Amino acid sequence: MMYKKSLLNEKMRRKREELVNLGYNKTDSVSRVDLNFKNELLSMPGGDVLKLCYQCGLCTGSCIVSRNVDTFRPRQILRMVQLGLKEILKSEDIWRCVTCYTCNERCPQGVKLTDVFTVLKNRATQEGLLPKAIKELLKAIHQFGWIYEMGDVQEFEREDFELPDIPEASPMVFRKIAEKTGLNRLLDIEEG
Repeated sequence: MMYKKSLLNEKMRRKREELVNLGYNKTDSVSRVDLNFKNELLSMPGGDVLKLCYQCGLCTGSCIVSRNVDTFRPRQILRMVQLGLKEILKSEDIWRCVTCYTCNERCPQGVKLTDVFTVLKNRATQEGLLPKAIKELLKAIHQFGWIYEMGDVQEFEREDFELPDIPEASPMVFRKIAEKTGLNRLLDIEEG
C-alpha cells in the first residue's frame, strides 16, 4: 500500500512539473483563456472533433517525437487548445510535429491532431512567432535557393562519387512568394 502511495505521489509531482513547464499557474489560468482563439480553432474544417478528445494520451504514447523529446506532449498541446490558451502559439513544441500521422491513425475519437498542428503553425506564423531556426532556414533559401550555400567542396565530393552537377539554384520564385505572402516582413528582409 505504501509503495502505491509513493508511486502516485511521484506521478502527481511529474504532472505538476509538466504543467509548470507549460507555464500553468493556478492564479492566472482563467485570465489566459481566449475564447475567440478557441472558437476560431473549433470552427476550422474538422475542428469540431477537438471537443471529442477525452485526453486518453494515445497520441503522446504513439508519437515518435515525444519518445525522444521530453517536453513534446501532443495531448497537453491539444488540451491547451481546448481550453483556449493562445500562448501555445509561442511554444516551439508546435513546430516539433513531423506530420507522420501516427496520432491521427491511433486516435479512438478521430481527432486529426496533425491538422491541428498545421493550423497552430499557420496561426503562429501569422502572428510573427516563427522559431529562430526556421527563420534562418527561410532566409538561406531566400538568399541562395538552398538551405545553405553550396560550395566547391560539395561539387568536388559529388565529382568523386560521379554524381551529376547540382543544378543552379534560382531563389527568384521563392522571393516572389515571400514578397506576396508577407514572409519578407517576418524574416526582416527588405522588399524589392
